[in-house]
Amino acid sequence: MQGKLGRQPSTEEIAKELELPKEKIEASMAEMESTSMISIYDRKDSSGEGVEIIDTIQDKNADDPLAMLENRDVKNELSKALGNLPERERMILALYYHENMTLKEIGVTLTISESRVCQLHAQAIMKLRKLLSSRDTNVRSKV
Repeated sequence: MQGKLGRQPSTEEIAKELELPKEKIEASMAEMESTSMISIYDRKDSSGEGVEIIDTIQDKNADDPLAMLENRDVKNELSKALGNLPERERMILALYYHENMTLKEIGVTLTISESRVCQLHAQAIMKLRKLLSSRDTNVRSKV
C-alpha cells in the first residue's frame, strides 16, 4: 500500500484494504512493535568477536558432512571387499544389483541354472559380510 499511495498508509486504510476491523489491525501492529529484529550478520556476543548468527543456522536440506564421509568409507570398504570375490560372483552381484536383472535372466546370460545363480549370489553375500565384518573388527581394534 505504501508503494501505491506514495506514503505510509493509515490504520483505517489498511483495515479497509484487508477488510478487517481497525481494532484487529491495531492489535497486530502493536504485537509487531513488541518483537525485535536482529541481523543474521550480528555477532553472537556483544564484544563483536566470535561467530555470526548466520553461521549457526542449520540448513536442513544440506548433506551432513559426517554422513557423507561415512558413506564414502562404506563405499570404499565395499569396493575393496568386492575386489576379493571371484569374477563370477562379482558378475552376478553386478548384474543383480546394478543391472537389476532377475536370477533367471542372469542364469540365461551366464548359461547356468537359476538355482545355481541363487546359490552363487548367497555365497557372494556371505563372503562380503565376512570380509566387511572382519575389516570392521580390525578398524575397531585400531581405535
